[in-house]
Formats: sequence, C-alpha cells, structure tokens
Amino acid sequence: MIAKRLQALKALDYKVGASIPGGVSLDGKRFDLHYLYKELDDRYHPSIRRSYGKPGLYQIQESEKAKNQRLKLRGYRKEDRPFLNKAASHLNVIRGIAGGVFEGTVPWSPGTYEEWFDKREVFPIVCEDESIGEPVGLVDLSKLDPDVMQHMMALGMYVRAEYQGLGVGTLLMDAMKILAKRLHLSRVMLTVFEGNAPAEKLYAKAGFIKCGRLPGWLQEGYINETYMVLQLD
Repeated sequence: MIAKRLQALKALDYKVGASIPGGVSLDGKRFDLHYLYKELDDRYHPSIRRSYGKPGLYQIQESEKAKNQRLKLRGYRKEDRPFLNKAASHLNVIRGIAGGVFEGTVPWSPGTYEEWFDKREVFPIVCEDESIGEPVGLVDLSKLDPDVMQHMMALGMYVRAEYQGLGVGTLLMDAMKILAKRLHLSRVMLTVFEGNAPAEKLYAKAGFIKCGRLPGWLQEGYINETYMVLQLD
C-alpha cells in the first residue's frame, strides 16, 4: 500500500528529498519515512524572492571565548528562558538555527516553549557554566505528532556564541543519547541548514547520518535543509 502511494506521488512529479530509515512503526513493522517535494512550474510566481539565507552570506562574527568555565549538565528551569532567548538571538547562533530567517528574534512566541515543556512535548537538557551561574547551551528532544512515529523524536540544539568550540555541544549530544534511551526511542532526527558545516560535523561525530535534502525550505531562493538521523537500535 505504501509503495503504491509513493509510486502514485512520483507519477505526479513529486520527488523524494529525504528518507528516514525505519521512521514509521505500524502493526509491529518498521517502514521508511519519506519527505517529498514538488518543483513548481512557471505558473507560480512568488512575490517574495529573498536569497539572504544562502550559505556564506552570514559570516561568523568574532566572539571572545569564555574563560575559566566550569560546565555542568542539569535539567531545564523556566527561569532559564530569558538567558537562552538572548543566546539564540546572537548572529553566530541564529545562523545555525535558521541562517538569518529569524534574525533579531527567536523561533518561538513567548510562553510557547514553557507550554511544550509543561505538556511533556519537549524534553530539554541545559549546560550551565557554574562560574557565572547561567545556562550556556541547550539540547532538547521534541515529540512528533503522528502515533506511528512515537519511537522517534526531533532534536534541537544551540550553544551560546562565546561557548562554541569549547565542548558544550559534545557534552549536550552525549546527554541527549542517554535521554533518548530513557525515553525508549529508536530514532532521533534533525535538520540542519545547508552551509552550517560546524553543526554537521558535530552531528556526524555523534553518529547522525545524512538522509537527504529538501530544497527551498521556505520560499524560492531560501536555503536548503539537510535531514539527518541517529539510529539507536
């Protein structure tokens, strides 16, 4: 049935951009999860054409590295949010989250993250620098809606600009794997914007593999997204 649906969509000029191995669980069996897209023809003329998300446009800014840091992992607290929002709005961080799409803001509305946290739809881990008593990085696992994907969650992560390259990301990734196993997950997936080489390198080191790419993430002219997955079983 799934193969026939996929064949029918391909006949309508849909293309498979990314495939997550074993991403769907149905009746005790595993099936690949396919993300498809369709290239629109000349009849579609978007009024907005922006290219500001292209790789290399946002250069990394000089940021003085934190010194004498004492890093520790802990659970998320609601009072962390202002510090993490400030960290996320720095250009060196936002370029990894969305290549400038959310420049000057954060990709969630006030109170939304706390709502997800209260409903146990997101499971965050914080890295704190004890020398300043503030969170300097976060990794979280978010639930995916379909019941057939309860064995898989999506990963999100960012690290404060002055702490990038100091091992925070590696600490968070190691903690994420432990959390994923405690949540009985068999897959963790993520997307990373094309051109974010440091993030891709970190994810690959943690065991994530590339599963494909979807072009034109938002509109024509926007940056592509690479899909990656970590298999835990």
